[in-house]
Amino acid sequence: ITEGINVVGSLAATRGDVVKMVNNALEVPMMVQKTWGQFPEYAEDETKTLLKTKLGVEVVEGTLISFDEEEMIAKIETKDGDKEYKVAEGVSFAGLEDATVKAWKLSGKLVWFEVKSTVVYDTVASVVYESNKVKEIKLFNLDKSYKVAENADLGKDIDKLINDVGDNKLDGLFYGRFVIADGKITKATIYNVANKPYMVEKVDTNKEVVTYRYADVTGRTLRLGNYDDYKVVKDGKEAELADLEKDDIFYTYTDGDVIYIFAVSKKVDGKLSKLVVGEKAMIAGEYYNINDPAYMSKDGGEEFTLTTDFSDLLGEDVTAYLGLKDTIVYIVGETEGEGETLYGILIRTWRSDEDYVRLMLLDGTIKTYVVADGFDVVDNEDYYDRAFVKFTVNDDGEVEFDDNAILVEDFTSSSSELKRLNVDKDATKVDGMFVTSDTKIIDVTNYKPTDRKVTSLTWDDIKNTDPIDGVIAVADDNLGVAKVILINDPDFVSAEDDVYVAIVLDSAKIGTNKYEITLDKGEGKENIVFSTVYNKGDIITFKLDKDGKGVVVAPTGTKETKYVIDINGSFIKLGTIADDGTITEDNKYYKVASDAVIYDFTGTKPVEAALADLSDVERDEANNEIAVRADKVTVYVENDIVKAIKIEALGTSDW
Repeated sequence: ITEGINVVGSLAATRGDVVKMVNNALEVPMMVQKTWGQFPEYAEDETKTLLKTKLGVEVVEGTLISFDEEEMIAKIETKDGDKEYKVAEGVSFAGLEDATVKAWKLSGKLVWFEVKSTVVYDTVASVVYESNKVKEIKLFNLDKSYKVAENADLGKDIDKLINDVGDNKLDGLFYGRFVIADGKITKATIYNVANKPYMVEKVDTNKEVVTYRYADVTGRTLRLGNYDDYKVVKDGKEAELADLEKDDIFYTYTDGDVIYIFAVSKKVDGKLSKLVVGEKAMIAGEYYNINDPAYMSKDGGEEFTLTTDFSDLLGEDVTAYLGLKDTIVYIVGETEGEGETLYGILIRTWRSDEDYVRLMLLDGTIKTYVVADGFDVVDNEDYYDRAFVKFTVNDDGEVEFDDNAILVEDFTSSSSELKRLNVDKDATKVDGMFVTSDTKIIDVTNYKPTDRKVTSLTWDDIKNTDPIDGVIAVADDNLGVAKVILINDPDFVSAEDDVYVAIVLDSAKIGTNKYEITLDKGEGKENIVFSTVYNKGDIITFKLDKDGKGVVVAPTGTKETKYVIDINGSFIKLGTIADDGTITEDNKYYKVASDAVIYDFTGTKPVEAALADLSDVERDEANNEIAVRADKVTVYVENDIVKAIKIEALGTSDW
């Protein structure tokens, strides 16, 4: 009864000591009279306690099998078999499946319990594997090693874990749910998680959609409604979808039709003071290992690049986001353009104590820079007012120019470099080059030495024009993208009526030669009346008459069914895949329109999707074979731009 209590016989017991003694007394075997007469004898009776005999409490011990939070029923494996028990309000066994519990039953319900084992979610740090058995597992966050009990069930991915262990080194990413009793792991479910760290952008709990970033691609969507069930674990505890927050890092694991989300909210703020490239980085005075892969942003999180070399951020204040093993998976800082290629209009050069250059940047701001040693622009007659140049700013804030720095010698109205640029609204092209959301369109029509005026334009500003005078100053010829366009033309002419591309989601006859077609033309689901019926999954092109009725027009593009070979930002490459895995790629990329209509038709009903939802081919480089099969799609392509995508079949690793 006095177990765990330090008492001094000559002093009164404290209230706390009394509580402990009362608690201890509840399960102490009672003394029961065994003989009667002048000298009665008493002895302990292990079957009788204050709980059982005086308070009418039944003690239930065993392994928790399941807990139904709605019905408030716990299923426990006892020595007498599996039994179900009603649970009192306010008592919860959530997250304790497989744990050993000791519960008190009163008036037909479990009213209290204690856990005789520990249930934790953690990352496997290392494994001791001997004599064809896993003997010991070290857990990362607990930073402790546990022996594995004999006959312990370690889950479906244990073979993958064993195969990944060589010289006691663990290369893969294994995350698991561990039941620990008496200092040993008695049961575990170990997940072989793909080392793909995603970053939460937003969560829609009503639609059960997680929008996230992966690498340099934003706006990807994880639609949990496409699965039979999903489970969320955050920071080592079972959680709800609503618990996911912006910038949380998460990983996914799919088991049949159930998807698991393993999330982490750890981040570190401070100065990046030291770096061992590819290994570790010191932030706020403490070293953190660098994950592979890792992604770095030098512009405050707008764009990320794949790299484990954070040298460009040395000395800068950064935010590092950590993954399941506390490794840096994303790091964000600001370098104010250092080392990046910048563009501007040359105003003048001169020499005094240093060589100087004055430039107007694309946003209209004017800056003066010192020219770095070794770059002679003052005496170079090619560097004169109205030249459009590219340059970089080094760590000392000085500008550097390469041999091809002058992109346009003269962009004024009298320049021979200006040309008539054809604007193709349907293809989102200028002079045959794609215009993307990253394309800078600068109006220099009114730029004069006396009035240095430029205006930033958007695609919407120029799309409804006839040919326009200007010059494509910077282009990515590989992708066929215009990166910087200089416009020197005051005239704009309106374009013709819109032709829509849509995917049919459903149809119903509402009269003679009158059909209500449910479709999406890039603006969400809507109903439009046609005089012709169309089937679910059809891709159609049409206009709207003055009454809002759909009038089908002949497509100017083509429809074809192929596999997704590669996705590069907003560009997609297609091809065919033979039964033996032989891939035949198309010889070019297609741009996917920002308003392209994309739907997944692999389920019982069409589900709106996005480019980020598509799966391209992943290759197992070691074996030179396909690791993940691509999605099969039907696409509508017009002027090398994809206007609609119908997902016919999802990719699979079961090749």
